[in-house]
Amino acid sequence: MTKKYLIISIVTVLVLLIGVSLAYYTIQIVGTGSNMVMETAYLRLVLTDNASIVEDAIIPGWSTSKKFTVENKYGAETTYDLLIENFQNTFVTNGFLQFKIESEKGYNTISEDNNYINVPKSQTAKKLVIAHNIRLDKDTTHEYTISFRYKDSEENQAADMQKVLSGNIGIQNGTENTDLVITDLDSSTLKYHILSDNGVYNTEWAEERTSFSSIYDSSTNTFFRTNNAELGETVLYYAGNARNNWVIFGKCANANYNCTVGDDLYWRIIRTNEKSTGGGIRLLYSGSGKFTDSKGNKIIGITENGYIGSSKWHSGYNRPDDVSYTKSDGTYISGTTTTDDIRGNSIDSYIKIKVDAFYESTFLDTNYEDYIDFKTLYCNDRSGNITLAPGITFGFKKRVLAPSYACGASTTGFKERTLWYLISGNSKEDRYTASEYKISETDDDYFGNGWLDYPIALMTADEVAFAGGKYGNNNQLVWYFTNNESNSITGDNYWWTMSPSFFSDYSISNSLFVYGSSQPGYLDDNHRVSYSQGTIRPVLSLTANTKWLSGNGTPDSPYQVKLEN
Repeated sequence: MTKKYLIISIVTVLVLLIGVSLAYYTIQIVGTGSNMVMETAYLRLVLTDNASIVEDAIIPGWSTSKKFTVENKYGAETTYDLLIENFQNTFVTNGFLQFKIESEKGYNTISEDNNYINVPKSQTAKKLVIAHNIRLDKDTTHEYTISFRYKDSEENQAADMQKVLSGNIGIQNGTENTDLVITDLDSSTLKYHILSDNGVYNTEWAEERTSFSSIYDSSTNTFFRTNNAELGETVLYYAGNARNNWVIFGKCANANYNCTVGDDLYWRIIRTNEKSTGGGIRLLYSGSGKFTDSKGNKIIGITENGYIGSSKWHSGYNRPDDVSYTKSDGTYISGTTTTDDIRGNSIDSYIKIKVDAFYESTFLDTNYEDYIDFKTLYCNDRSGNITLAPGITFGFKKRVLAPSYACGASTTGFKERTLWYLISGNSKEDRYTASEYKISETDDDYFGNGWLDYPIALMTADEVAFAGGKYGNNNQLVWYFTNNESNSITGDNYWWTMSPSFFSDYSISNSLFVYGSSQPGYLDDNHRVSYSQGTIRPVLSLTANTKWLSGNGTPDSPYQVKLEN
């Protein structure tokens, strides 16, 4: 098989015609191409065109197609995967570079837009499996056409100049795919559009971040996957300088929550939830304002009001249970009291009281409540210690360079934890849910503690780390910090996470928080929980079947939810 390496160079930098920005590109091909025949034990792939997926100039409006066949002439019924070898796509924009596959008997892509789907992104060359386990009977041939296009647009596409699209079509013996495929989703759902807009037709197409030793602020690759989550399930999340995770959901109902009554409420998508906890879409509150439309004025009002108020955790700070979202009413005795003793739901934190009041005012008994996922899990991770005395640290501080979406993750890493560890012992009480529910109908143990009055709480420090933050470091570009104009969404104010940090040698309880503009995006823990200046950014989740109305997640076109009622 002849490999071809494609280098994109600029022909003209930018052409401006009546306010329309068009970016022009061309391809330089190094090496020679030829028709290709690939054979496995039972399969034969024949390309009637060159193997490379790109061979001519890419300009707005560009398209190309390749024809090939997959034959089975050597054995009984078999299966195969379609793939692109040495696939690389460093294009920055979303929704312009697309492809589709057509076949009468084989595999077809499925999309509302004429069967085209967005090309996934990859900063490095890798093997991209397009489709798994396609059945092919003996003495049968599947004929394919794979088409690529770069859509023309009135939007500025200059960010795609000097970017790379390359790869070679191929096959391999069939393999099973256990990840979520977009065709498993209802195409009318918000979740479907989130995956499609990020070029993730299959969750295995999303890349994985393997190192969290530094901040992440990239604007070119902002959608990732991980299975460092509850039960090892796959989660998709936004990171770095993501600009396509804005959502409008709800209306300001009370001016006490730092908003103008009647204005839209804005949220940023943190991630998808695990399937076992509803599989919904987790949102971080990000202010309010008025939305016009993508052809008129841009969004106004998303400035520095991305919080609903401020609060301390509890009245005191000199007990280890003062880091708790809810706690028991027991007596604390240093060196004797255990982690089990401080967990409970007898006493609500002041933060929980304010978050619950916001929910009651904004969502309770409204049409919006129909789209909020009541199965969502929130984590107040107090794991890491058996007996409690000054000088102890809690969960996140023990895995600061290896964040986990799994609540109560052990220090040895999520892959070594068992189901028993997840659903039993102390960590269960740290997994806050609005109602108890089982992992499956046959399990005797419940997954969540059922202590929340409403399915709403706070973001965790682990979620901040996945998003691109790093303990003890600024990150001025990371999405959870920025507003529409890349300034602090909370102004000078810091905001609390739901993650306890430590109970110091001086008997002071601290919880992790994120700074405002004074130290942009900085994740820290040097504020005691009795500080009332800490602001509150609620987190809730939309159900996995919430319907999409409009938008692509950008500031000028945020996602909007279709309200059936």
